[in-house]
This record gives sequence, structure tokens and C-alpha cells, in this order.
Amino acid sequence: MKRKLLAPTLAILLAAVLATVFWQHSRYSDIRREFAQDRQSALHGESLHVLTYLTASVDLELLASLRTLRSAAEREGTGILIYAGKVVRNHRESTQVTDALGRHGEWDAIILQQFDSREAYFRYLQDDDVRAALSVFPDRFAHGMHRSAAQNLLLPQLLLFRKLQRMVTFAPSIVPFEAVSGMEDMETADAARSLFSVADGFGEKAIVVVNLMLEGDAAQSAANAEYGDQMLSLFAEQAYGPIHIGTSAPIDHPLDYTSVALVYYPGTSYFQDLVLSTFFQGIIGDKQLADTMVSITVPITNQL
Repeated sequence: MKRKLLAPTLAILLAAVLATVFWQHSRYSDIRREFAQDRQSALHGESLHVLTYLTASVDLELLASLRTLRSAAEREGTGILIYAGKVVRNHRESTQVTDALGRHGEWDAIILQQFDSREAYFRYLQDDDVRAALSVFPDRFAHGMHRSAAQNLLLPQLLLFRKLQRMVTFAPSIVPFEAVSGMEDMETADAARSLFSVADGFGEKAIVVVNLMLEGDAAQSAANAEYGDQMLSLFAEQAYGPIHIGTSAPIDHPLDYTSVALVYYPGTSYFQDLVLSTFFQGIIGDKQLADTMVSITVPITNQL
């Protein structure tokens, strides 16, 4: 009797696991598309993803210029737009980029595009409409990444596993955040609050932090691993976090970055509460970065 029940029991368990995996994937994909305005297809093959950092002149209409660029890319038949963000804070400057460009990088927008190959990207740059659309931006800088479809498909499941792990171990909830007292007049608080004024209403539901990261030495890596583990617990509890992770692929300059990551947070208000919380301030002090560029953006993909 027990043997007869074993097969259907295992089938039910397997079906339940598969249903849970599918639910997690669908939920995560819906959040990315609706709030982070990310247009990445689940399966994209061996593609090159390119981040283009753009600086706009004072009199340039940013959204209109980006729409022109997107239209030119679509006419070219390549350069699929995955994400577009308005930079609300150039949070951390990279010495590599400033040395390569010979100036400070005060970026106004970042776009993420998908190309079939490096050759396809350079053909795209030679298109007359694309060149005209890019010419209105006084400064620009491109950096690529190789994004593994399999690795990124597993990200939501990793968050689900961490969430279940915290549930069975009765780990206390991280939210709602507890504010750190005495930070009202500090630079960190001013920087967090400034996101509201420069986001122009775009960041109500999402912020996407774009990182070009260089892996540090053993001590830095260990410290960052501890910080990342704590943030992973928060991401798992709240169903947000990394939407793109890939290995660095230099394009414009031979820059020495290890990886690229785009991380979604649910809005400027949430981000401010996080930055000023006892949780975040308790772990950020141990984080040790090598040369890394960090840009905080709000999604504008749906405006293009």
C-alpha cells in the first residue's frame, strides 16, 4: 500500500515544486516589467548587452532625444532597448572612467541595449540615423556585459530559497525599517532626500542602481560577501533586487571591471527609508569596494 502511494505522492510534490518555481518566475518578471520597466526576454542566446552613459546639454530635451535614438535603433533592426534610466545621482565615480575620458562623468541617462554580437554593435554605430541621434549628446561612454540567461533565470529562485530558509529558521523580519536617530542633518540624509527633487516624479515605484564593479582583494571580497548576504535576505523578503548580472565586456576603453549589475529598489521613498535605516547603516560600513562606478537611475523606458 505504501509503495502504491509513493509514486502519486512524489508526483504531487514535484508538481507543487514546479508550480512554485513558475509562480516565483512570473511574479519576479511582472515586477520587473511593470515597475522597473525592464524589457529583457527570458531567453536571449549569446548576446552582447551594452550600457551607454549619456550626458545631455542644458538645452537638450532628454526624453525626445532618447526617443529619436530608440527609433533609429529599431530602424536599424538591432540594438533592442532593454532599459532606459534617468540618472538622479552619480553616486560613486570611477577613477578608471575619469582617467580614460579625461574628465568627470556627470551622466544624465543610461540605456541598456541588446545586440547579437560585438560586430552588430559596431555596425549599429555606423548607421547614419544612429550617429545623428547620438551626436546631440555632448559626451557618451559605452561598456558591455555578457549576461547569462541561465544565471539570471535562477536569480528569482535563489531569492525564493532564501525566503523559505528565513521562514523555517524564524528569522525576524527586516521591514518595516527602523530609522537611525540623529541622521537628519547628515550628508547621507540630504543625499537620500535629494532623490525626490531630481526624479521628477519618475521614481515613485522604482529606482534602478547601475554598477560597474571591480572585484577587490581577499579582504574586500569577504567584506562585500557579508554585505551581499544581508542584502540578499532583504531582497528575498521584499521580492526585489538584481535584474541584470553579467561579466564585464569593455568596449570604448580597456577598463578593468569584473562584473556589471543592475539592481531594482521599489521607489525613491523606499530607497530613502532603506539608506537611513539601522539595517542598512549597520552593514554598509563593512562594504569595501575596489574601483567601482555607481549610478542611481529612475526608469523612463515607458516614456520612449
